[in-house]
Amino acid sequence: MKYRTLNMIGFLLVTGIIIFSFVSNFFIDIFYLIINKSATILNDNYVLAIFIVTIILKTIFLLISFKSDWNIQYKKIVDNYYQGFFTQSENQKELEERVYKYYGIDNHRFSGCLAMLIQLAFVINFIQSLVLVSNNANHNHMWFNIGNEDPLFILPVILFICTFVNLMISNIKLTKKIHTLFLVFSLIIGVISSQLISAILIYWITNNLCSILQKIVCQKILYWQFFKIAVPPSEITLKRI
Repeated sequence: MKYRTLNMIGFLLVTGIIIFSFVSNFFIDIFYLIINKSATILNDNYVLAIFIVTIILKTIFLLISFKSDWNIQYKKIVDNYYQGFFTQSENQKELEERVYKYYGIDNHRFSGCLAMLIQLAFVINFIQSLVLVSNNANHNHMWFNIGNEDPLFILPVILFICTFVNLMISNIKLTKKIHTLFLVFSLIIGVISSQLISAILIYWITNNLCSILQKIVCQKILYWQFFKIAVPPSEITLKRI
């Protein structure tokens, strides 16, 4: 089992390196071209162009990782519902496997890793293309310039709020410790982002907003699906699951 896990890690790392090496130069130029063309259509509005292209890119990522994201969110709902029951059981691991199987959850540790690596490669390239765009199209929009930091720190504050909300929605049951950890992490992101160009912040904020919307919709559907077939913890040992 240990060797199988190590082989899986090795395979994913090698695959990620190959994918990143392949797309590293090609997609920077593609993203750069798409953003510029979009901005031209939108009367040189690069903020709106980045916003729209980010939404399209996020939608593509959603299609790539739909199964794994759905699986992760569903697993959180099941774990939260049966949390106390799992820990009290003598055969916790076996019971968890039976429950996950009943609800159609893939409990593989590396489930969705390949999709995540693919997304990471594209995100890095997209951010590099944003830097390239901001260098060649140094436009002012409202109170900021897409090639410079936000002088009023409004975008970092918005990013801090969006990051915190995104983290809170991602977790169904929060302890005070986790809540504080998320708050500190979001503050760190906000502070770091104040040193980044506004073009990257626009992407980051848009990405967070899309994730928040996706998780809200996904959780509502999954809760409905779960409680439609949910087995109360007290009946698990009596039912064949």
